[in-house]
Amino acid sequence: MTIQIRLLIILFTVAFGGSVSAQTIARSFIGNAGETVTKGGLSITYTVGEFSGNLVLPAASNGTILTGGFTQPDEIQLVNTDITKHLIAFPNPNTTGKMKLNFNNMPNDNYTIDVVDVLGRVMQTTKAEYMDHNFYYIDMDISRLKGGIYFIRVKGDQNFHGEVKIIKI
Repeated sequence: MTIQIRLLIILFTVAFGGSVSAQTIARSFIGNAGETVTKGGLSITYTVGEFSGNLVLPAASNGTILTGGFTQPDEIQLVNTDITKHLIAFPNPNTTGKMKLNFNNMPNDNYTIDVVDVLGRVMQTTKAEYMDHNFYYIDMDISRLKGGIYFIRVKGDQNFHGEVKIIKI
């Protein structure tokens, strides 16, 4: 067979019927058993082969669904959200004991602010409500603390959390 005939066969195949497709992977499973159980406001769905299934939490948590196993949804919403990039403590390092904690474009929530030493002990706690602010400053007095490294841990009621390292000189 000549090269011209081979090229003609290849061109004909590609143009009129030789479709090319890539491999795709879809989530699927085969199982002959499974169940949904509901009790006391909680619902769990599972199938054989999964280590866990969907857990629908009570209305107090706005119908949050916790998923696991092979049948994951396409979109997964994180329950815990790290807000560290929205927190700024200044001046840092601090020599006066007076500092400000800046909340920058954070979710509206009630926050608990703990100053924690390197051993994890809570040295002081402050509460703050952040509602519809772009920038919000909280005055903090760390003058009672000895010189060293501390962490300001912020946790909201809606599972938003963050941490900023500070140095007291």
